[in-house]
Amino acid sequence: TGCLSQCDKGPNVCVVKNGSDEKMYYNIKDALDASAVLDVATPEVEYPIELLVAASNIHQAEHTPSSAKKEELMTSVITDLSKNANSVLLISYAMYHALIIRADARLDTNNVDGAIEDARLASKILPSEGKVWRILAHAEEQKGSFDSAIVALRELAKADPSFATKAKKEIERLSS
Repeated sequence: TGCLSQCDKGPNVCVVKNGSDEKMYYNIKDALDASAVLDVATPEVEYPIELLVAASNIHQAEHTPSSAKKEELMTSVITDLSKNANSVLLISYAMYHALIIRADARLDTNNVDGAIEDARLASKILPSEGKVWRILAHAEEQKGSFDSAIVALRELAKADPSFATKAKKEIERLSS
């Protein structure tokens, strides 16, 4: 079923429930389409509307060239996902992704402290993702906190071994 864009019907979603036969849904354009697929394919499961809204705003942010607009969109997502302090939404991939996009946008607008705060929060949600450590290292270096940048680079090398050589060179540069 993985047509990899060869069927001209995509993007597609394949739903498999409990090892049963798979069902393919074609031409999924946005979060609303994805929501409809989930409602039809898995009516027994309730999906938090906040995640669907977050997905739509994250998609929009990823396709806007404006760092200010990205920050605005991601602040909205982060606020919505943070409304319930006991919620699993606080540690969701959507929250991680929103924090990373906002941290990157904040770096572009020279809000280094905001970028560091977002990257640190994201690193607590998903410490195994290399991207968070790259952004944090860059932000810490911009701030002049070279020791903190080195710590982030070491975490990057652990999280994503394909960056180990680059991280080592950056650590050597920052240490000298």
